Amino acid sequence: MSFIDALVQHLATRFFSQRPALAFLTLSVVLYLLSVIIRWLSRNNGWMKRRVDARIIPGVKDPSQ
Repeated sequence: MSFIDALVQHLATRFFSQRPALAFLTLSVVLYLLSVIIRWLSRNNGWMKRRVDARIIPGVKDPSQ
């Protein structure tokens, strides 16, 4: 983990010192994509939960009991 952190820090410092505007733009795009992916994953998980809940029919006893 420390190697990745060092690599990210090195790239960020080089990038920001040379082209701060481009670095800021790249950072904002990456953060936006990350939020979209997280939203998509959470929506997918919710959809899976709804499918599982829909299989449990109210009023019908579980045969395993």
